[in-house]
Amino acid sequence: MTSYGSLVLLTSLLFEVLALNNLSDTRLKVMATTASLYALVYFLISPPPGSFMAVWPLGMNIHGLVQRCISYLWLRSPTELVRKEKEKEKGGEKGQKRKRVKFSGEGEELELDRDVPDISVLDALDVATTFRGVGWFVKPLFLQSPCKSSAVNKHPLPRTYSHDGTFSHENLFANMRTINRRFEAKGLPARGSSTSSSRISFALSQLLSAALRFLALDLGITYVNKSMSSLDLDQVSIARRLALGALMMLYVRWTMDIPFRVASGLFVLAGVHTAEEWPPLFGDWQDAYTVRRFWSHTWHQGMRLIAEPPVNLFVHSVLGLQAHGHNHSQLRYWAKVFGNFFMAFVNHAYGRILAGGDPMNDWIMFTLHPIAIWIESSLRDVAVAAGWLDSHHRSRIEIYCGYIWVAGFVSWTFLDFMDGAIRVHGNIPALASGLIEPAFGYSFWTPLLQ
Repeated sequence: MTSYGSLVLLTSLLFEVLALNNLSDTRLKVMATTASLYALVYFLISPPPGSFMAVWPLGMNIHGLVQRCISYLWLRSPTELVRKEKEKEKGGEKGQKRKRVKFSGEGEELELDRDVPDISVLDALDVATTFRGVGWFVKPLFLQSPCKSSAVNKHPLPRTYSHDGTFSHENLFANMRTINRRFEAKGLPARGSSTSSSRISFALSQLLSAALRFLALDLGITYVNKSMSSLDLDQVSIARRLALGALMMLYVRWTMDIPFRVASGLFVLAGVHTAEEWPPLFGDWQDAYTVRRFWSHTWHQGMRLIAEPPVNLFVHSVLGLQAHGHNHSQLRYWAKVFGNFFMAFVNHAYGRILAGGDPMNDWIMFTLHPIAIWIESSLRDVAVAAGWLDSHHRSRIEIYCGYIWVAGFVSWTFLDFMDGAIRVHGNIPALASGLIEPAFGYSFWTPLLQ
């Protein structure tokens, strides 16, 4: 990135931090938004140099920074910035100004009392730069009491994102690494408190896992690069296409997971954080027996911070499908599903354009997957209505068939999606030979196996 490009990005970040630090100052909010939009346009005109897998994620992060700025400063969705625990006693101290805010769930509303405080500079920087939201470097904000995993089920709120896209648990506005929040992949096991010995064990486990994932991924890439120099999708066998697609899906997952594991290991080892403040970025594979569960349980949940505020605004205010209405619950649900995937398309397409790729790959990816979710949901509804399946229980055969379906569909679609990192239709600028760009631009096995 050029020095001017870095200055543009830092200026945008600076104004966003200042605006978050002074939420009541409209002028700062306008300046922050203007600087962010300027950065978005600037990098489209002058893309940063580098290989595809260096520029594409950078572009997605630039777009994410701008989108979060708009969301935090203007949309102020319940899924976003300031969120407090439900108070049993309304009101507050005498003379204290409070704002009544309605948080809408599926078929019901919940009113919370909310202070409108400014955010410290450190916290504002934390909010603006965090991939998954608040809490990358600092402790929970705006909480009257520390978040404890034992308290999350005492006052359950409306259902999770898979139905309404609004709530998960009461202690949502906690450190975005802590246990039991909606931006964490679902179904993760809780961790106990960290002693000195367990802190070392956690750090070693994370660092070792990161190293093994890199070596395994690099070995697969090296094997493909040594055996294939080009790829013709019209000629390649179905089995090979699925194998390459599965490798590219792991490429995406592990190139995000490896830095996360390294960071978590180092921060916990240094005593800055505890292990429970770093739950896994990705969920368990065994939960992915539907495409919907692949995205809600197994994949990372970072896109929700970018997608939900504008999508909720569009669905509720533009389409008029209010969250508390029963008449259009299914329409509202699917509008949010397709809307969230559309925002994922916008984010990924921006980065791909900067990297010189074809955004049609992102359009196909993030159109096919919500359609697949709708198809699998509709087919199961039909099967339940016909008495072939149980509406409340999935048999082992159904789950195993689901694994086969999800593995095949995800592998098939990820191959085209990763065009640029793998030579499908285009070239890789930083790769002289071979089919796949090495993860992080480095290969451990290639020099050893030459």
